[in-house]
Amino acid sequence: MKAIFTLVLPLMLVLTACEQNEYQVPNRTVIVDIDRNSWQGDASQTFYSTDIDLPELDTYLHERGGILVYLSFDGRSYEPIPQTYLGASFSFEARPGVLRLRIESTDGVTKISRPSFLTAKIVLIESDY
Repeated sequence: MKAIFTLVLPLMLVLTACEQNEYQVPNRTVIVDIDRNSWQGDASQTFYSTDIDLPELDTYLHERGGILVYLSFDGRSYEPIPQTYLGASFSFEARPGVLRLRIESTDGVTKISRPSFLTAKIVLIESDY
């Protein structure tokens, strides 16, 4: 029994003494105010879009990371997009350096109002892909 204990004890000490490294990948949050005049629409008033310059979104992050977008309509709370709100569909698309917000009527026919002042919260999620 002493022989087994003598062999197992050093092994247990070595295994418990190993240092475990935990890597945390930092996320970045960008807050952008969007003025009513920055929205470009079509003649039928069923679609609006605006481009947000986003130099933080480089090619590497675009290809391997993630993007979350939230909009604040009241300046206090944020709603995640994509979503449908008051007959309009909110979505986004991204490419390196630019995030495009899109607002469309849900049926493609009904006119929608140009969005008023909004705040966008964009969360860029790095990945160790």
